[in-house]
Amino acid sequence: MNVGTEQQQQVAGTGNGVQRCTVVVVIDPGHGDTHDESTIIDPGAVGGGLNESDVVLEISKLLKSKLAAKTDLIESAHLTREGNVDNPSQPKLLWRQQVAVAKKCDVFVSLHMNSFSSASANGKEVFYNHKSSNKAESAKLAAALYAEYKLPIAGREPPIKTSGLSVLATYKWKSSKLGIWRDATIFQSVKAAALFELGFISNDGDRKAVIDNKDNIAGWLCDGVCSYVSANRAILCV
Repeated sequence: MNVGTEQQQQVAGTGNGVQRCTVVVVIDPGHGDTHDESTIIDPGAVGGGLNESDVVLEISKLLKSKLAAKTDLIESAHLTREGNVDNPSQPKLLWRQQVAVAKKCDVFVSLHMNSFSSASANGKEVFYNHKSSNKAESAKLAAALYAEYKLPIAGREPPIKTSGLSVLATYKWKSSKLGIWRDATIFQSVKAAALFELGFISNDGDRKAVIDNKDNIAGWLCDGVCSYVSANRAILCV
């Protein structure tokens, strides 16, 4: 079979079954910003003297480095923020959307830590938006991330949330914990998106496990992204 266009050739590969196309990944460390005319940096959840925003930023930087090394799969990896973002004139989280669009993001991963009033609440969970046009691919990404996440903490039930109240849903949700996007339509160009809650910062066991395994966590998340990309190039590379 003759492969006509350059794009088709990239998807088809070089004849050895290996596809050459790569994807752009944007990693979103949750919180760590000002918004809606506030001058206070949002720390996210707080536990054990630690801010969620700081913990997920450190892990996100490690993840970016690991993804950037996977040149056979990943064209480039980017962070929505490299530190705290002081931009109170913008509506909540709009600047994160703008980063994803500017980078022509294919795969979007938002990292958070959970919290609850009861310190016994624990576990990991991942969200995707089942109401979005990319719901099928996002579900695959969420499953791949969860499967590779080997931190020895409990999984929440169900571990993969199919709620529309996810990071890519609408801004109308009553809670700001997951960082709801103001306009989900801006992500029509994103082929897959998921939000991962790494554990409960309010739980001593979860918090210690995350802090003690930052590099491992970045490695597992990298494996999850790469597993998803490798298995779905036929869709990602068009």
